[in-house]
Amino acid sequence: MNYLSTISISACFFCLPCSYGLILNKIYPADTKPVVDQLTALIHDTAQYLARFDIGPIEQSIIDQVLQGDKRAPRLIADDFYEMGTYAFIFMPDGSIVHLESAKGKLQDIAQDDLLKLSARWYQIATERGDGLAMRGMALLAETYLGIPDSYDEWMARSFKTLQVTAETSRELLFLTRCYGRAEGTVLDHAKAVETYLRYIERCKVEKKLDYVPPSNCMTPVPEHLKQYSSGKFTQEQLRLK
Repeated sequence: MNYLSTISISACFFCLPCSYGLILNKIYPADTKPVVDQLTALIHDTAQYLARFDIGPIEQSIIDQVLQGDKRAPRLIADDFYEMGTYAFIFMPDGSIVHLESAKGKLQDIAQDDLLKLSARWYQIATERGDGLAMRGMALLAETYLGIPDSYDEWMARSFKTLQVTAETSRELLFLTRCYGRAEGTVLDHAKAVETYLRYIERCKVEKKLDYVPPSNCMTPVPEHLKQYSSGKFTQEQLRLK
């Protein structure tokens, strides 16, 4: 959440999209040039769009992560645009939130459809790089935005198949648990949901997260041995033991 408000683009990049391409081409192999070109154009278009409404600067760390090949960065940007477009608010650089219905000045011209279009483009980049959570994002967009190719069910199935192989972070393991426990993208498999939820809990401890999602959010019924996690919070002692 609010990934965009934690990042800034240097002023020269607003004017020189080719600069991104020069850097990206040094990072990615030659056979990924179409992706480099697509990402270069998207970074530029996003910067130009946000600059129109005085909601920059976007901080440099986002560009650093994209340019370093961090596959999460495009999806996290897409998540922010999805939330802004769906719930009709804008993240401001100071951390505040402006609701579009009460926006004034240039912000009045921001259209929810434009935000969802940007979200779709960033998700597309992430899905092409194998991000299973971005595929889930495309599924959610397919429910609300007509410009998405393929259906909710097709994207959820792709997300499940990808997360089966790649899930490592707590967030990835959480959504894989929900796939099994809610029959999202696959058939209902309560045993696998329980197994994956325990992996999720262990990963939360490794990541030192005090809060986690209770099992009731992922499956029904909740087996007796998982009810110890119903509070959704670890104690500091539990995290130290890890």
